Amino acid sequence: MREQALAQLVTGMSDDDLRAARRDAAIGLSLLRPGSAMYAPAHAYLGLLDAELAQRRDAGHAASPSP
Repeated sequence: MREQALAQLVTGMSDDDLRAARRDAAIGLSLLRPGSAMYAPAHAYLGLLDAELAQRRDAGHAASPSP
């Protein structure tokens, strides 16, 4: 799957689904050897999930007023 299509899927996920997918991807990645053919795509997917979670977290902090 192309990275752009995957990024669209990730941005369309609810927060709970995104956290669950991140957890599942991290577990799956931990079971792969770094030299395996699936390691790089799994690592990239985990990076997309992490980036989306960070963006949502930062957007939430920016939207809330400072005390």
